[in-house]
Amino acid sequence: MDTLLGERSGSAFGDGWVRSSCIICLNRCGILAHVNDDGVVDKILGDPENPHNGGRTCAKGDSGFEGLRDEARITAPLRRTNPERGIGIDPGWKEISWDEALDEIAQHVRETLAVDPQRLMFTSFDTYTLRGAMTPSFVMGAGMPGYSTWSAAIFCGNNVHNLLYMNQNAFESNPDPKYAKYILLIGSQFGSVVHYDTMHAAHEIGQRRASKDVHIVAIDPVCGAAASRAEEWVPIRPGTDAALMLGMIDQLVNELDLYDAPFLREFTNAPYLVGDDGHYVRDDDGVRPLVWDEADGSARPFDEAPKTGALTGSYTVAGRPVRPAFEALREHVRKYTPEYVEEVTTVPAATVRRLAREFGEAACIGQTIEIDGVELPYRPASVSWYRGLSAHKHSMLNGLAIVLLQTLIGALDVPGGLLADPYSLKGKTPTREYEAPASPEGLISRGFIGGGRVGSAYPPRKVRAPETPEMFELLPVGPYGAIFYLLNSEEPEKYKSPPFPLMMIQHHANMMKTSGPPDVMERFLRRIPFIVSITRRFEETTEMADIVLPDLHYLERLVPFTYQHYGSGDAPISCYGSKPVVAAEIEGPTPGEQYVDVMQIYLEIAKRAGFLPDLLSAFNTITHLKPEYRLDPEGQYSYIEMVERWLRNEFGDDHGIDWYLSDGLWTDEKTVTEKYPRPFVAARAQVYFEFMKAAGDDVRRVTTELGIHWETDDYQMLPDWKPGPAYKHPPPHDLYLVNLKVSHHAQSHTHHNPILRALSVKHNDLRSLWLHPTAAAARGICDGDRVVVESSAGRSQIGTARVTHLVHPDVAAIQGGGGGWARGSNRDELNFNALLNVDAEHIDFLTGALDSIIAVRVAKAEEVAK
Repeated sequence: MDTLLGERSGSAFGDGWVRSSCIICLNRCGILAHVNDDGVVDKILGDPENPHNGGRTCAKGDSGFEGLRDEARITAPLRRTNPERGIGIDPGWKEISWDEALDEIAQHVRETLAVDPQRLMFTSFDTYTLRGAMTPSFVMGAGMPGYSTWSAAIFCGNNVHNLLYMNQNAFESNPDPKYAKYILLIGSQFGSVVHYDTMHAAHEIGQRRASKDVHIVAIDPVCGAAASRAEEWVPIRPGTDAALMLGMIDQLVNELDLYDAPFLREFTNAPYLVGDDGHYVRDDDGVRPLVWDEADGSARPFDEAPKTGALTGSYTVAGRPVRPAFEALREHVRKYTPEYVEEVTTVPAATVRRLAREFGEAACIGQTIEIDGVELPYRPASVSWYRGLSAHKHSMLNGLAIVLLQTLIGALDVPGGLLADPYSLKGKTPTREYEAPASPEGLISRGFIGGGRVGSAYPPRKVRAPETPEMFELLPVGPYGAIFYLLNSEEPEKYKSPPFPLMMIQHHANMMKTSGPPDVMERFLRRIPFIVSITRRFEETTEMADIVLPDLHYLERLVPFTYQHYGSGDAPISCYGSKPVVAAEIEGPTPGEQYVDVMQIYLEIAKRAGFLPDLLSAFNTITHLKPEYRLDPEGQYSYIEMVERWLRNEFGDDHGIDWYLSDGLWTDEKTVTEKYPRPFVAARAQVYFEFMKAAGDDVRRVTTELGIHWETDDYQMLPDWKPGPAYKHPPPHDLYLVNLKVSHHAQSHTHHNPILRALSVKHNDLRSLWLHPTAAAARGICDGDRVVVESSAGRSQIGTARVTHLVHPDVAAIQGGGGGWARGSNRDELNFNALLNVDAEHIDFLTGALDSIIAVRVAKAEEVAK
């Protein structure tokens, strides 16, 4: 067997460098890894030829080679011998052969599929394979309900991806780093810790900061990594961001007249007429919404008056009073006065007015810019949001508010605005195509995106009885439902939960530590009779498994297409992957074949469980293989053969595995329509969410038939701010606990990296609880004191007080994923997730978000001990 290795070639840094990619965060930087004369990786640098990160890396990426020689590494399959599972219980691991492990797993897979494929659960946050074709082929081939990213599906993009699909035909977005002049960060780490396109954006913005060409305002309870680099930090009471945004919208549309009227007429549903019931007034065909044509003073279908629909005023159609959706929005937000916003958020009324004026004026409404010989709208103002806005009780309403703010100024996918990475763009390789389908109502209509269960909010999916405890079928506008596994585990009778999984396969996702309180996770995982964990080292979730399979370090893996996305704006398209910098020293699942990826495990399981033909068929479909490269579903293929065909299908016959190992970086310049697609797309975005009413009615109908109580009050056509469960909680639990990002850690897997742990020890950042001086003084706490933070539910953690002005006076803050009890974990670290509340009061029933604001009391440890 020949050893597959990335070619060690010369570079500007000398000899012995291998081109590959990093996996530590979602940015997936292109890297060069150096192999010394002893065959050891001793250095990682950014790949200067890769335009995605332009030779830049962070501390996480630079230290990524740690773990290749981890003494705690799992090197062979293990079987549990102790039938009792739980926290701190020794599994009694016994080493077994790959054949024994795979046969036992395949038997359980067969038995589970025979009962119901819905009861086979797969969870992973392996960003190398989830976005490509490998993992989805395994999931689809087995007939599973889809894979879950688990923790990400609970906290991350619950009001991001579904709403970006709705208004930008995309899974993710970034402010334009080259042309944006004013950026609002709302609970976002854009350009700092972790985000999509981080390195490219941070570099572009950093260069422009020197000439004061960009102004960033971070609105956040904590002055963390991103806020510390911003031109202004605006502290805000946690969970009140929607009130601020709606107050800014009121200023823009009712006081300042700063909105892009031509854009709203032509590219949104703002001119669509609505009746007293809030629904569109439609043409005789019952489908097309009407607009009031200012050109001839009559109501006409939207597509017959695409640029002349009225935005304001009141009219009469067929004897009914009607008004444009934009007029309804203007009236709706009038209650969000700056004074009311200040009362809710603690942001001064004068600041609310100033931020709205600065944002609206920065949008340069009416101005244009020429790019590549084409005149385009120039709207250099943008927002960015993620978990800080998403992980809340009323997540959907928060998301609709921020989407409105960006859309009203016409800054969607134009120079300076919020730029999407279109997931409708098939491939981001030479075969790419762009499409933006429109519904009969003329609106962007992306619909359901399979694989990871991610869906667009519009058009809402048809509601039906749930098939798994995820309850995804009751979330017609949401992207995820993983949190309902835990809610149903805690209260199975209340929601008449479907049967729990009979089996779970878990890879690269330490859900036991990163999702919810350990006792809640323990109860859920105990419900699953058979668990397979694929992992490189022992973790908290691994200790609940029945079979453990050894995973690879990312510098040992061969995975094409680990990155195939747009760089924001002018940046090129980049496509590249991971390759073995060094060969794994452990045996893999396939005899006589070098172990280079987890997909080899999946192929063996599929073959032994009898669904390999379905996996191969799914691979053909997902990768769009041309006839000459298609796999015979009845054939037998190695993982390397599949990679070879996939590469040649995308890049041509001379770009197979040999090209990939020696180079493997493909880039292309974008056309102007790929850089800034909005002016070239007819399908409209939304500023009025008429579909929400019907979706809510559909949910109420089905849940009534099922006899379960399901929250539907947030199915609103226009958003409002609503208080979450921690809002103004009475003493003694009268502080808001929030999580903060530590710039040199990602999720929790970096906590075992000795270099990064040394940094954390130096800064004490994994054990610190941030507290404002006024809050500390009121509790007699000094900097460095040992303190206890306790939730209103009685869960507690012990840490060290860091008294600082870099946090809102009503807030305590800790990092999210420290601590734990598995081998090598540090029990002295704080863990935010261990304090969360998993109950109906803290879950958004539209998006599946778990509220990440916890009402707590903080006291000296010595006082609690008394």
